[in-house]
Amino acid sequence: MGTSEAVDIDLVRGAREGLGAKNTLLIDAGCVYDARTALRRAHAFAEFSPEWFEEPLREDDIDGYVWLRDRSPIPIAAGEGECGREVVSRRSSISGHSTSIRSIYRGAGSLTPRTSARE
Repeated sequence: MGTSEAVDIDLVRGAREGLGAKNTLLIDAGCVYDARTALRRAHAFAEFSPEWFEEPLREDDIDGYVWLRDRSPIPIAAGEGECGREVVSRRSSISGHSTSIRSIYRGAGSLTPRTSARE
């Protein structure tokens, strides 16, 4: 992902063709885009019916994720590589505004969508 628009679309098309229409397609971009490019890709990828578009932006681009989430035709997933209490604080600033940004916190005493910061 991130080489060019044509390559990105070809990768997603090939994945959809390989999976078939009845299976779930998840796209993981590996943090390679800026928000505007990610939005263009989300529109291009929508025809392949992905379940979500994971980590299109850098992990620390919270404003970009909020902007993208509000405009994307497919759900946006993020937060997989983050950990620590400061992340909980940053994520809480957007969690009330998002149903499509998921957060997974790894490490000792990890937080997942099924646990809370109090546990």
